[in-house]
Amino acid sequence: IPNNKENALIIENADGDDAFMSFDTQNGAEKITFSKQVAFADGSEANPTIKGAGATTDAKTVGFRFITSNSNGDLRVVANGADQFIFSDGFLKPASMAAGIRLGGSTKRFLKGFVDTMMVKELAINGTAITSNASELNLMDGGASITDDITLAAGDGVVINDGGTMAQAEVSDFATYVSINITDGAVGTDDLAANAVDGTKIQLGSDAEGDIMYYDGTNYVRLAKGADDQILAMNGNVPNWQNEARPVAPPTPNSSSDRRFKKNISTVSGALQKLSKLNPVNYDWRQDEFEHKGFGDKKQWGFIAQEIKEIFPELVGKDDEDFLTLNYQGFVPLLTKAVQEQQEEINSQQKEIDALKSQLQMIMDMLDNDMSDKTDSKKDNDNKKPVKLSMATQK
Repeated sequence: IPNNKENALIIENADGDDAFMSFDTQNGAEKITFSKQVAFADGSEANPTIKGAGATTDAKTVGFRFITSNSNGDLRVVANGADQFIFSDGFLKPASMAAGIRLGGSTKRFLKGFVDTMMVKELAINGTAITSNASELNLMDGGASITDDITLAAGDGVVINDGGTMAQAEVSDFATYVSINITDGAVGTDDLAANAVDGTKIQLGSDAEGDIMYYDGTNYVRLAKGADDQILAMNGNVPNWQNEARPVAPPTPNSSSDRRFKKNISTVSGALQKLSKLNPVNYDWRQDEFEHKGFGDKKQWGFIAQEIKEIFPELVGKDDEDFLTLNYQGFVPLLTKAVQEQQEEINSQQKEIDALKSQLQMIMDMLDNDMSDKTDSKKDNDNKKPVKLSMATQK
């Protein structure tokens, strides 16, 4: 024992080189110093290589042990007779999931953590569990690829930035926002799927003035405006523009009637006789059988086209479905001519009546004179006056 190390045990080389190991037993400064590499046995979970000397039970036993049989070797922390942590080739990890290792506690936490990459199976923030998986969390920073086969429902949630705070909004909230804030012309045909808007929300519009829009059973489609004087008709539940199928009455408020437009002009004759053959009727439309015609439900007054065709074929036409049509305006000139013809007959009959009245008056005058000559000239003035015959005719 050297004089300067009177309280120490030193193991050193014979030539005086540095000691391999020294035990210093000075009070208050006890220590063991190793100046060379020290090798320990591997130990086991029950008997760690290095453990606390004061442990009286397995539950209190803590220590370290070495595993040199693995490819890289590792250092393990042992507690309660089982491995807890493993340090091996850049890894610090629990010895097993059953070990239930925790970093920090409810009252003693780590102040800060600096981690390049963290892989967490379960995460809680302020006691609230985060149930999102890694793919869902990646959506927050755009780290996930876009999925184009997701079908959104009204109750689905969407993450939004609500004034700097991340919040979840329901998909149905977007519909409310859109219905309030969309302005005229802001949505084009490319922005909506087919039949995305029902008929109650459609405001009629088209590409040109006069165009109309109608529902064809699947979509709302546009019908370009027709030519002047065309009429809108139905053909198999589809509206279309058609030329007027009925003959045009000669004089109507909107019809051309200048003599310079016309040729082969002839006066109508026999109108009264032909009109007397007409059979005016009243009727109801067969609405249930011809719904597309748009017939009304009120009692009608008119004629039967098939009957009119026998008398006035010029007033009868056909529609696109080969049903007969009737130009009621065409009766106006016929009625006018019939009234004229009837008035001519009345005037002629009146002349005959006036002539008969004149002749009858002459006969009455002659009879009166003849009776006067045969009367006794000596009759007193009080005698009866001669009888005069007269005849009244009703005009």
